[in-house]
Amino acid sequence: MFELELDACDAKAGRRARTALVAYLAREATGKTAPDGVVETIFTELVANVCKHAGHWAKTSVTWRSDGKPVLVVQDKGPGFDISLWQQPGEFSEGGRGLLIASALAEDFSVHPEILGKGCCIEAVLPASRLSPDEAA
Repeated sequence: MFELELDACDAKAGRRARTALVAYLAREATGKTAPDGVVETIFTELVANVCKHAGHWAKTSVTWRSDGKPVLVVQDKGPGFDISLWQQPGEFSEGGRGLLIASALAEDFSVHPEILGKGCCIEAVLPASRLSPDEAA
C-alpha cells in the first residue's frame, strides 16, 4: 500500500511524494499503465489544490479496486469543499483549472467533503491497472 503525509506547500516534499508514487505504481501496476506524465500531473494538481485552498497538511494514499484499478486518495484538513458549488473556469481564466485537469486525466473522479470545516477527500482513479492473480499466472 502507498500512504504518505506531506506539507502540500513544500515543493521538495511534493516532488519526493510524486516520485514515490510513480515508483510504487511501477512496482505494483504491472498491467496497462498511463502515458508518461499523466499520473504525475493528477498528483501534482491535487496536492497543489490542497496548498492553495486547504492549508499545508495532505495525506495521499493509493488503494486498489477489485478490478485492479489504483485509486489515488488525497485528504486535507481545510475548510471543506462543496463540489455542487464548483464552476468550471472561464476560457481565459488564469486559475481554477486544477480539478478540471485532474478530473479530465483520471478515469473516474470524485470529491467527498468531510465534516464541514474539517477537510475534503478527493479520489481519482488512475489510468493504470494491476494484473489479477489469474492474469499473472
